[in-house]
Amino acid sequence: MKVLLVTQGDPDEAMTGVATYVRSLGDALAGNGDEVAHCFSPRPRSPGRLRLDWTVRGGRTIAMIANSPLLQPFPPERMEHDIVHGVCEALFADAVRRICPDVVHLHDLAGLPAGVISRARHCGCGVVMTLHDFWPFCRRQFLLRPGLIPCEGSAGGQRCARFCAARPPKLRRLAARIESRPSWAFARSMVRGARNVRARIHGAAPSQFRLPAAADGPAWPDLGTIGAYAAREAGMRDCVLETNVLLTVSEFVKSMYVRHGYPESRLRVLPPPVSVSDRVTFRPREFRGYPIRFGYLGKVTPLKGAHLLAEAAAAVPPERGRFTFYGDVAAEDRRYLLTLAAHHPGVHFAGPYGPDRLPDILDDIDVAVLPSLARETRGMVGLEAQAAGLPIIGSDGGALPEYVQHGVNGLLFANGSVAALSGALLRIIDDPAILQRLSANVRPPERMPVHVRRIAAVYRQAIGAAGAVEGGR
Repeated sequence: MKVLLVTQGDPDEAMTGVATYVRSLGDALAGNGDEVAHCFSPRPRSPGRLRLDWTVRGGRTIAMIANSPLLQPFPPERMEHDIVHGVCEALFADAVRRICPDVVHLHDLAGLPAGVISRARHCGCGVVMTLHDFWPFCRRQFLLRPGLIPCEGSAGGQRCARFCAARPPKLRRLAARIESRPSWAFARSMVRGARNVRARIHGAAPSQFRLPAAADGPAWPDLGTIGAYAAREAGMRDCVLETNVLLTVSEFVKSMYVRHGYPESRLRVLPPPVSVSDRVTFRPREFRGYPIRFGYLGKVTPLKGAHLLAEAAAAVPPERGRFTFYGDVAAEDRRYLLTLAAHHPGVHFAGPYGPDRLPDILDDIDVAVLPSLARETRGMVGLEAQAAGLPIIGSDGGALPEYVQHGVNGLLFANGSVAALSGALLRIIDDPAILQRLSANVRPPERMPVHVRRIAAVYRQAIGAAGAVEGGR
């Protein structure tokens, strides 16, 4: 079987949960004797023309649609490009024809128009799509308003128009336009110079954790803007439903798509497995003495709630709790988080880590903390922790409650509440024997070898459905 995997990020460089899963899936398929190719459309690093680039890595064909304009913050009146973009669609169709896959498995449409689904169908391929986020009805992808306020959905474009349609200031838009023109070298150098002068006057960039105040937006948004968002949502839905098989990564994701008009019968839940090395061993945990070691793993960003844990740590006596942030942290963010933690001596920043370090990290900590403000659609870090037998403290939104049961194998706290997170930390500090009780109920998540057999069956179904359509023409 020949499989084309489609993502936004480079399969060998991106470190998101989706990229890690797709990379592991590709390796597992190749290990089973399938031929795997990859197509991706990354964020432009420098201005240039839209083109299709080819390379081969480790015997795997890689097609890159370079300089896609679809990752720009379009105003509402130009959002139709998320659905139809003739040049991008033609480049994608060229990649499909040259690779000749039996099945195309889409994981991320950000950076590609949704019309590529129809192009793949017309090439005679089976088409599978895994829905990892909410891009088809939320251009911010994670149903979060500015200020990281959770959103319950588009409401037919009304909430999008009210809370998310504001455009950057004119001067910032002009600077972005200048920087996107390769031929405007002098003007681009002037913009960069102006930024350098501003940095010298005002100091270093502020921490990303200094969140802007949430804007309430106009009570009655412009009807044209509402219509543009509603048209985008309807057009995306029509395109996505053209797939042969439609998968979601959790029951939570499925419920949100059903809420936005997708037939429940078309959505199948197939959670991604944990993707960790064999060095990560499952073992029951118990209290090893104070300080109890709490670990935060992954991107240290406001989206993932790192600042909530830093602030909550201040309530824990230093001799009883240690808090280690594993992930890349800018200097200004480290200073800000330490300030939130009241300069708690037990707060440490261990820097970025790769898969080779993960087994040692999971062995060192006693509890994994997932304080994400974005409602996790799956939460791969949590699965990695459970693969090592670790109990989890996590926010109660999204998909986490599907595998973290409060008081059984972990503790859940109210999303966004520092007080509730502090309470969960202190519960473990004050009753450390709970570590053993929670860990005893952790069940190791499914690994890739089992999952790849399920995916292979899905691929065969999609190929059969595509063949039936071809035969009926």
